[in-house]
Amino acid sequence: MLFNSFAFITLLICTFILYYQIKLAKYQIQVLVLSSLIFYAYDQPELVLLLLFSAGLNVTVSYYIVNGLTSRKKLLATVGIVLNLAALAFFKYSPLISSTLFPQDGSVARFLVNIPLPIGISFFTFEGISLLIDVYNEKYFDNKKLIPKSFREHAQRTLFFISFFPHLVAGPILKAHDFYPQIGTKKLSDINWEQSFKNLTIGYFLKMVVADNLKDYTFGIAYPFLKRNLP
Repeated sequence: MLFNSFAFITLLICTFILYYQIKLAKYQIQVLVLSSLIFYAYDQPELVLLLLFSAGLNVTVSYYIVNGLTSRKKLLATVGIVLNLAALAFFKYSPLISSTLFPQDGSVARFLVNIPLPIGISFFTFEGISLLIDVYNEKYFDNKKLIPKSFREHAQRTLFFISFFPHLVAGPILKAHDFYPQIGTKKLSDINWEQSFKNLTIGYFLKMVVADNLKDYTFGIAYPFLKRNLP
C-alpha cells in the first residue's frame, strides 16, 4: 500500500476516527495494530505471516529475558538475534544462496529464486533485535516497568512496536528504548495541528514531487548499470 494511494488515505482516516473515539480509548493499541496489519497485508497478504512470526519470536524471547532465569539471559538473547538474522538472510539473500550452492536447473534453485522479498523485512527485523538488546542490557530503561508481567499485554505492545505502519515499510529503524516509553493513551487535544500539517505537507512534497520524479532517472543506477537502458 503506497502512502500516496487512495487506499492508504482511506485507512488513515478510518484509523484516526477509531483511535480518538473516547469510548475506544482503552483499545488504541489494538486499533493501530489492526490498521498496521491491514496496511502490510494489502498487496501480499501471505507475507503478514512472516511479520507475525518475527513479532512472536521477539515477544517470546524478550519476555523470558526479563521474567526468566537470569543465568539464561545471554543464551536467550543470542538465540533470538541469530534467528532474526537467519530469517532476514533467508528471504533477502535466497537468490545468492541459490546461485552459490545449488545447480541452477534444479528444483531447489528455482524455489529459492522465486521466494518473494518481503517489504520492510530489514526494518522490522532490526527493530526486533533492538528490543532484545535493550532488555538484555537494561541500559536505557527499567525492564520491570516497561515489560509487563502479562504476556498478552507485552505481546500487544511489541506487535505494535514492530508493525506500526508509519515506519513499517520505509523506516526509520526505531529503537525499543525510544518507542516503548511513548506508549500510552493519547487524546485529540494533544495533537499539535500546525506541526502535524507542516510535517505531512513536507513529507508528501518530498515523496510525490521529488522522489517519484527522480526514480525515473535513477532506476538505471545499478550494477552493471551500462547494460540498462536509461530513458
